Amino acid sequence: MQDIAPDHFTRGEYFLTYYVGTTRTDEIAYLVAPAAGVSVTLCLGRDASSARRFSVRNLAQASRIAPICLSLMRRHWAALRAERDTNPRPGAGPAPEPDSAPIPERLRRNVGARLAIDLTPRQADVAVLILKGHSTASIALRLALSPQTIKVFRKQLYHRCTISSQAELFSPLLPMLAGPADR
Repeated sequence: MQDIAPDHFTRGEYFLTYYVGTTRTDEIAYLVAPAAGVSVTLCLGRDASSARRFSVRNLAQASRIAPICLSLMRRHWAALRAERDTNPRPGAGPAPEPDSAPIPERLRRNVGARLAIDLTPRQADVAVLILKGHSTASIALRLALSPQTIKVFRKQLYHRCTISSQAELFSPLLPMLAGPADR
């Protein structure tokens, strides 16, 4: 987990308001994209009760079984999809295809359609990185902009969403990442 978490992850609002309550101390994650716009994650975690992180040996074992885990995840996804397609919920239409647009573009579309807020492409980029737990410095590095410019985008984003903190950003925007505006 330490290897992939954004810088200052443990100081971010998400960590302080949610993640710290999980008491998770380490994590191994298997990720697979079984279809366009879909990702499936299998997380194996250690919490405070184990009082230790995954060892080099544990990581090597996890790496050895990765092909099996990823294959099972793909098969499970295919089975779920087939089940949904052959036994739809009463009154439900056909299963929508996943939205394959980039996440910031999906966010822009959905925020516009559902909240009547027009975000610029760059504001959407910044919002997505904030939601992922990145600091201002990390966002600046990823987008090749200065930290001051990121602060301006963050301020504009908060103003457009009529909020004043990062914590308030999660509530209206996280659901917007789910898919098309008509879902």
